[in-house]
Amino acid sequence: METKTRSGTWALLAALIAGGGCEEQNPVATTEAARGVAAHFDAAQTGRVRGSVTWVGNIPSVPKLDGCSNPIIENGPRQRVVVPNPNEPRINPTTKSVASAVVFLRGVDAAAARQWDHPPVRVLQRDYRFHVLQGTSNSSVGFVRQGDEIEMESADPWFHAIHADGAAWFSLTFPDPHEPLRRALAHRGLVELTSAAGYYWMRAYVFVDNHPYYALTDSDGQFRMNHVPAGEYELVCWMPNWQEESHERDPESSLIIRLSFRPPVEISRRIAVHAGTTTQAAFQVPPEQFNRK
Repeated sequence: METKTRSGTWALLAALIAGGGCEEQNPVATTEAARGVAAHFDAAQTGRVRGSVTWVGNIPSVPKLDGCSNPIIENGPRQRVVVPNPNEPRINPTTKSVASAVVFLRGVDAAAARQWDHPPVRVLQRDYRFHVLQGTSNSSVGFVRQGDEIEMESADPWFHAIHADGAAWFSLTFPDPHEPLRRALAHRGLVELTSAAGYYWMRAYVFVDNHPYYALTDSDGQFRMNHVPAGEYELVCWMPNWQEESHERDPESSLIIRLSFRPPVEISRRIAVHAGTTTQAAFQVPPEQFNRK
């Protein structure tokens, strides 16, 4: 009885934090979203895209964020938590290469694209962080085919809740660990995941599309895309912004419960891909891009 009461109380709290607890009806994963995708793919008429992302100028000093934990005992004392900013760029201090930057193509004809080959996405809430697990990758970013599901789970003994905004809108509660929930993402675009349990710093990003030409830069700042249909595209480098735009406080405790970051940075360029060849592209990221509001 005590567990049920605690779970119900936390669920109500999360609903209030997330803005009423309303959620969109779960869209059913279907092949309808992918109809026609890769229908005209011709490997002989594809090329490769290779490149790098490097930082220009001084490496920013990003302050850690202060928060409070909620122990498993309901209404018990809060503990101070100091965590890294989830959007802090990962820059090699020697080479200035940027790891975990997102690079993707705009303007792709889905019918000419190759089959989707990114592994499924699993979002794990652990140690006051979102871990987006996709294949061997553990980052804050995932790539999902339009109409496919993501799996979400808590690995902590304390209460968690997820709020999704952007190309999807829902709120889900995780009062108990290791009980996964799933949602299909029906709309193309960027989904931002935040905590609806007061852990205002937690962030993850899921890109939803009908083609697979998305990549994360590796530890050397390198990215690669294979079997890209010949044609002209917009190649985009995307990075989240670590600088605060605004925040909201709980009127009773004065604790920050929601934090908004400034808009993410996008740098784009036109490229041409030719069959049987490799197109090279290099992005240089200047720090002043992150100052805009």
